[in-house]
Amino acid sequence: MIRLVFAGLRACKGCHRPIAFLTTEDGELTLRVALDAYKAQELARSCEGPTKEKFLTDFLLKLLASSPYAIREIVLDCSEEGPLFARVDVTTEVFCCAPQEAVGLATAGGLPLYATERALEQVHLFHPADTEGESSNVIQPKLKPTLH
Repeated sequence: MIRLVFAGLRACKGCHRPIAFLTTEDGELTLRVALDAYKAQELARSCEGPTKEKFLTDFLLKLLASSPYAIREIVLDCSEEGPLFARVDVTTEVFCCAPQEAVGLATAGGLPLYATERALEQVHLFHPADTEGESSNVIQPKLKPTLH
């Protein structure tokens, strides 16, 4: 598994969807995760600062903090023919979720996010790597203390 870093948000001019850019720590590879508008708004908090809105992710993190459970690992993976999905390892069980949920959880909670080598090898199956149609206005995340 390879650790990913949230590098920012950008709107795709081709499909008009917000895209989360995740890079490997060495900056060699970039994984793009398409987001819905509300998840983009949630992720924008790490780039633009706090907002009045509270999101379900905030509630989940609060519940986890007051329980004996903890998130051990968040991993983006894919099957051989595609689609990207995420596995969230919580103390005693592993749960699957959409990639955008995993990115939101990792970003809001300051948790490490990983990708399998298979997901990074098949990066071309996800959001197109062609940056020609993407806005050059990358919203960079602000650094904040992490839980680890």
